[in-house]
Amino acid sequence: MEKCKMANFSKLCITDAGKRLLNQKLNTEEELLFTEMVMSERKYDMAVLEELTGLEGIRQRADIRKETRSEDIIMVNAVFLNSGLEEGYFANTLGLYASLGKGEPVLFAVAVEQAAAAYMPAKSQTLSGMEFKLKITLENADQVTIRVDQSAMATVGDVLELENRMANHLADLDNPHRVSPAQLGIEEGANHYIHPNTHSAAMIDQDAGHRFVTDAQMQTWNEKQSGTGDLKDNIVTFDSEDMANPEGWSDVALISTKEKMSSLTWKLSLIAKNLRYLWKLIGNTQLSIGDGTIAGAINALNMDLGKIGEKMFTIVTSKPSSKYTVYEDSYLYRNSFGMVNLLLHVTATTVQNTWHNIAFTTGDFSPENTRVLSAFLAHNDGTMEPINSYMFSDGNIKVFNPQITGQYNFWIYGTYFV
Repeated sequence: MEKCKMANFSKLCITDAGKRLLNQKLNTEEELLFTEMVMSERKYDMAVLEELTGLEGIRQRADIRKETRSEDIIMVNAVFLNSGLEEGYFANTLGLYASLGKGEPVLFAVAVEQAAAAYMPAKSQTLSGMEFKLKITLENADQVTIRVDQSAMATVGDVLELENRMANHLADLDNPHRVSPAQLGIEEGANHYIHPNTHSAAMIDQDAGHRFVTDAQMQTWNEKQSGTGDLKDNIVTFDSEDMANPEGWSDVALISTKEKMSSLTWKLSLIAKNLRYLWKLIGNTQLSIGDGTIAGAINALNMDLGKIGEKMFTIVTSKPSSKYTVYEDSYLYRNSFGMVNLLLHVTATTVQNTWHNIAFTTGDFSPENTRVLSAFLAHNDGTMEPINSYMFSDGNIKVFNPQITGQYNFWIYGTYFV
């Protein structure tokens, strides 16, 4: 560590703020605390030191590093290092701050450089610094002396170097004092131990968290299904019932939870066989009825059967027939099972809050009892308003118009048995 040039500071001058702090100390139990030292590059005139409440051009601050007290004497010291200093400066003014208890610190005393100022270099690979030791004698507010120990300002390097050497010495495990075993009362070779290169497995203690495994156990584990449940790479051996040209149907038992893989895959093979058998019975040529599917073909057949005895609507109302229009998408079908499907799409002029006979059917399509139909009144904005509608046993279809009197578009749906 590099030592800074020796500085020659004046005796510290207690500021007016420092004197007020001492007067307060005499009348309170609060402890006088020295909080920090600061270093300024500005050089003040001795005549203005007492009036100062702060320093301009402060370049560094240092916490109080050590403080000792005995009766009315207080010894404090602080160290200024260049380890974080971006730019060097000349140390011209030293300030000491103090407070009463937890109060706000004030500039307690100031000292100025009396000769050529010491230069604190910027940070580099070489650590530089200054240490200040202040001896403060407290008698009363008018009789306080503070002396700067000039020898301390150039010895910080020695102090830090000594601390560094002590730390290195304590960390030295290579017997730096060359103490022999005999000096410690230890027989020659008493601690000579050579650790073996290998250990027998028999000498290892096992517990619930630490066990040896055998090659056979490892093979068993490797052959088990992984805990993730992913079967994509697993090979399963089972008796398959699947075949390319099955001759009959096979019953399959219910698949249950926790079933063995061999049983599960066997049942799946039976299901595959049954599907092939169904495909064989149905044939693989697309059906020409309906949409080509079985469901579509059956539905088409039902619709065709329903057209037997078909009767389109006859429109009757209490209003002129010219005001009523039934659309071609309307239908009334009855299949061979007696199920009737009804769709009535009609435009009619109706009176507000009045029931109207909107249509009627023949007896072949009339229900035995009154049926509720799904009816909607279509508005011009595209919305559909649900309304009340009934199909009576005499074939009459009635709707109730809740809107104002006018011409409306009605949609009426129903499914029932006759």
